[in-house]
Amino acid sequence: MASSGPACSSGNKSNDQKTSLNQVSGGYVKLNVGGSPFCTTLKTLTKFDSMLTLMFSGKYPIETDSKGFKMIDRSGKHFDKILNFLRDESIPLPETRIELEELLVEANFYQIKELINEIKQKISFFSPSLLNIYTKKVIVLGGEDGESMENLSKRLLKPIVLLKMDLGLKLESKHHSSNSEINWTSENSITNRLKNLQLFDKLSIDFAGKVLFFRRDGGSCTIKWQFFVDGLESPLELDCLGPIRGGGRVIEFLETSVYHFLSKICIYSHKS
Repeated sequence: MASSGPACSSGNKSNDQKTSLNQVSGGYVKLNVGGSPFCTTLKTLTKFDSMLTLMFSGKYPIETDSKGFKMIDRSGKHFDKILNFLRDESIPLPETRIELEELLVEANFYQIKELINEIKQKISFFSPSLLNIYTKKVIVLGGEDGESMENLSKRLLKPIVLLKMDLGLKLESKHHSSNSEINWTSENSITNRLKNLQLFDKLSIDFAGKVLFFRRDGGSCTIKWQFFVDGLESPLELDCLGPIRGGGRVIEFLETSVYHFLSKICIYSHKS
């Protein structure tokens, strides 16, 4: 929360001076938390029996910067959540374990027991058997599907992207005759195969926590992107093997279409 709320003022604005809260006018406090500005009230800061209540009880001097902001030497990343919990006694908690653990560190520092208990309870909901799926950005699968992607998407309440990637290193004899027109070793095929892998890796980072990314390598004589989300009757699919031309079929790089289908499953997952 930025300091764009009610105007706050400090009774003493000299550089790096320690002041008590008795010098704050109007009951409002301007805070500088790790370089991020916030504005709130004394009533909010002292609502719970916490470290903030002790800090802003008026009994102890607090370091003040040249602009009259009370300084707290902590990261400001999750401080808006801390303030909102103090105001409302409840907040929507983050969906990822990493963010929950980050918020727990801050709640422990400020000693807000009520928030600590809520965070710990939500962390306990993460099933140990599924924990690796939430924390790993990419999972490489081998063989056939054990559990269908549709069921997995439904169970985890997450959209899924699956890249079926034949590396073209070895073709099984039963596939070779029907796919002999595929030019795996052309410069275009090799370049676009790498581009598909690079795009997959980039998306797995950009959408970590929102979408689950799987890759299946080898044996299928195909390059396909598949997009799963609970509620769709069938997955969206992109075949990256282009039409037969003079030199045979080559691998295509369909970046725009990948982003288009990814946006579709993300929007659909929010609607459902």
